[in-house]
Amino acid sequence: MLRLFTLTVVLTTSTFASAADKPPIYLWLEPEWFEGVKGTFAYWTGDAKPTGSWGVAGPGVSPEWTQGGESEWNSMGVPAEETKAVCGRDLIIPRAGKYRVWVRFVDHRKKTEPFTVKINQAGKAAIVGELGTKPVVPENDEYKLYWGFSFGWGVVDGTLAAGPARLELVIDKPGEGWRQVDAILITDDEKFTPNGREKPPFAYLASFNLHPKDGTKWRGKGVPPPNFTRQKIGGRDFSMWTDIDGSSKAWEKLPLDGLSKRDLFFRFSPPADIREKFQKQFATGKDLPIISWPGLTPGLYLGSTPDLSPGTPLRIWLEKTKTPFYIMTNYASGAYTDKTGPATFQALTGPLAEQFLGYIHGEALGTNGLALPDKPLGKDRREHVDLLGKQLVVKQAELWSKIYKTPVPESHWAKGIPCLSVDCISLAHLFHQTGARVVGYEIDSTNVRASMRVAFERGATRQFGGAWINYASGNFGDACNYFTQNPVVPRGAPSWFHSKYAVTDGVSIGWYRKLYYLNHLSGASAIFWEQGLGNQWFQPGPGNHPIQLSPFGRATEDFHAFVDRLPDRGEPLCPIGLLLSSGHAYERVNYSCKMLHVFAENDADRELRELFNVCWHPAGVVEGLPAAPDV
Repeated sequence: MLRLFTLTVVLTTSTFASAADKPPIYLWLEPEWFEGVKGTFAYWTGDAKPTGSWGVAGPGVSPEWTQGGESEWNSMGVPAEETKAVCGRDLIIPRAGKYRVWVRFVDHRKKTEPFTVKINQAGKAAIVGELGTKPVVPENDEYKLYWGFSFGWGVVDGTLAAGPARLELVIDKPGEGWRQVDAILITDDEKFTPNGREKPPFAYLASFNLHPKDGTKWRGKGVPPPNFTRQKIGGRDFSMWTDIDGSSKAWEKLPLDGLSKRDLFFRFSPPADIREKFQKQFATGKDLPIISWPGLTPGLYLGSTPDLSPGTPLRIWLEKTKTPFYIMTNYASGAYTDKTGPATFQALTGPLAEQFLGYIHGEALGTNGLALPDKPLGKDRREHVDLLGKQLVVKQAELWSKIYKTPVPESHWAKGIPCLSVDCISLAHLFHQTGARVVGYEIDSTNVRASMRVAFERGATRQFGGAWINYASGNFGDACNYFTQNPVVPRGAPSWFHSKYAVTDGVSIGWYRKLYYLNHLSGASAIFWEQGLGNQWFQPGPGNHPIQLSPFGRATEDFHAFVDRLPDRGEPLCPIGLLLSSGHAYERVNYSCKMLHVFAENDADRELRELFNVCWHPAGVVEGLPAAPDV
């Protein structure tokens, strides 16, 4: 891998060298990964206190997303009252010359947010300057007027020698507003001015304009598809999963005779605010879009404590219909008794074992209490990862034993389906290696590189013979998509809103449907709806209108028709394989800005990042565009 990456860099750099004697230098740095950044900083809580260090700030909420977002998902910050914080990073200056150090930071309206930028060489300050004392964004900027602050670029100039250097960001005095720094660009290109999150034209990007003289022949001869058969889950090559109510109260009065999956979805899945109207309007219709689709798979929520004891209506129905099902565990531990807990576990591992697909762990390693350690478990990453896998299996068995109030063996780990939104790349293979049969990943429209995450999930399943799914989250920042007349954040007269959390936010319909086709054609065995079917139907308003498919629901109906027309979707061919150490721990999307939360970013991580930028071009370019649902 290292040779491949080195060769790529040499080729792309030589392309520039033939066109100009001195190609410009662009060093783009993400300060939240610097040494000295500890813990977290969240300005929006209003209770952040000085800690003596910079903290990871982000990913942001509505103010950040509406103005383009933070570069590469996170930034770093300190409270206004902080007077002592330093972070930095060693780097190499490629050649001597005049340089500009651009810094993207939060510029408050009519407030100061001072911090110092310093580059040391040979024990002396080669470049030093203070930013945040004067506005870099006009005070009548749209975002400053709306939120009270805006991201802007400040600059410090100076001369640097070729060779080692250390960049530091220093807090030595309080400010009137919090300090928040997002990205740094060191460049000798005096004509270049950064804009938003957009990256400069790195040299290797020019290689994508090269075309071989012999056209496509350079690709070589075609090769046969790999000897790999995708596993079916619940007897289907592809399905879509959505929750139903599994509580005892919900099943007390259900007529079990003739009760079908479709009946359950009709009863439990419509949006809560229009459920009664929905069931009245469609009472006589048996063939409903989405709800009647045979590929729908029901699931139960652990928080509702689904009781699978012998003789319970839910258990009787599952045994009678042989319906495959799953259990979602998000932020729940159930409320089992000494009687219902052991009986439910016995059902899941006995009579219902073949039907039970596993536990959806949304945004989590497993159930409540299972977390990554905050200190290394071994002397290096490989040893840490090996020990981490063993620790997770043991700890999860202990947690299941407490939940079900009966001894649960470590082998029950195989039923877990972790669907991480962060750290999914670093742990995809480890989950399978430790015995998980199905692993998922979550991605919303604030995370880029969906195709790379799919590649890691698919690579792990092919290596260990498992399956992978997509945990579909219709989120953008702190916005979550529901078409409801009563959003959590009310705005004006009753009407349907695109987002449940904030009127102005939410993923686009285009983004929503793209994820369907990307995952299906990439080989996912299932797609799990985090929002259930609550955003598939709506009643437009104001006024009196019939309930109908929402824009998301219309996209889903078309997708179901597509899946039905394509019973054999094939298996994607991957002609290139990347071999990583099982202890690589690489993941740029996490909350601590450390690999697996304990290892500082090193040169190997940065080299992997640039290799992946080439392999998944143009992801490296797209991630610098303003954060938006379509991007």
